[in-house]
Amino acid sequence: DARRRESGVQPRQRRLDQPARIARRIDFDPRRAAGAPALPAPPRDGRRLRRGGDRAGAAPAPPAAPDALRRRADEPHHPLPRRARPRSARLEAAHPPARGVAPGAGVVSRRGTAARFPGAGTNMTHFADRLADAVRRTGNPLCVGLDPRWESLPKEIRDRHKGESLAQVAAAFEEFGARVIDLVADRVPILKPQAAFFEACGPDGFAAMGRLLDRARSRGLLTLLDSKRGDIASTASAYADAAFAGTAIAGRIHPVWQADALTVNPYLGRDAVEPFIAAARRVGAGVFVLVRTSNPGAGLFQDLLVKSDGLDRPLYQHVGAAVASWARENIGACGFGDVGAVVGATYPAEMAVLRGQMPEVVFLVPGFGAQGGTAE
Repeated sequence: DARRRESGVQPRQRRLDQPARIARRIDFDPRRAAGAPALPAPPRDGRRLRRGGDRAGAAPAPPAAPDALRRRADEPHHPLPRRARPRSARLEAAHPPARGVAPGAGVVSRRGTAARFPGAGTNMTHFADRLADAVRRTGNPLCVGLDPRWESLPKEIRDRHKGESLAQVAAAFEEFGARVIDLVADRVPILKPQAAFFEACGPDGFAAMGRLLDRARSRGLLTLLDSKRGDIASTASAYADAAFAGTAIAGRIHPVWQADALTVNPYLGRDAVEPFIAAARRVGAGVFVLVRTSNPGAGLFQDLLVKSDGLDRPLYQHVGAAVASWARENIGACGFGDVGAVVGATYPAEMAVLRGQMPEVVFLVPGFGAQGGTAE
């Protein structure tokens, strides 16, 4: 099709070079990442970047994150090798004790947080390593979104729960979500509940979401809470505590969602993102930052040209550069950082540019299906 002709790279060529790309990612040296080149400038005529950026005749950057995490069908599963991370002042500060808790202390939880995150403040398993291992174990890089809407539920569930109150709607969402979790638990690595649909059902909806997160964890799934948080200072810290380790009250930690990762909106800047990163690193969790989103109106702000170092680049590329920098602060043994990027499947040319400049960043790629994105 047109996209393939523009790129000059056929699907078979991408498959043939996949093993070489996997080897490069597994042998990734985080010390080289600090010297990554600056993101390329857009074409001067303002047109959308084609695959491979603005270099004439350049081939598109390979989609390294999914390919690096996926194991071949004939490759036996084995745990990811653990390599010592480079020591740095920033890395050593990435796992301070939770506020009000002594180093190595457990936490109070009806959900078993002490067992799940043993010794808050210690050097736990890296989020990207857990994700990479789950992708290899299932042989699948898909993230299953859980976005329940009453009118889209199966008729039998709607008939059973009536929908005459928000409590009944929340119960229907929980039944549907539980079915989805049981169906996909052995097939995919991670579940992404959209918090908005549960919040729309009030307290009963949030209670249902909490039980579904528990169920997903009990079935071995990683959990990504999709709430796109964005605020500063103590407000950001409160959001982050709720998402990850829990709320500290009088020296005790009371877990809330215990998610493995959270989506974050970076519009307020560095001090709106770093509280989430710090809270995630205390418990070995991850953060996915909105970079190039899949919605039709994304370009209103994200395509605005912003001058830096004498170059005009789209705003989303500046955000991508910041995300890459945050990810390089804490690289796992698999070669990926614990700060990921949300990059929509509906903009493949922009995705190719970002992937080429963010090789150590895990991409969360929404936009498949109804929004028009495809695996090509």
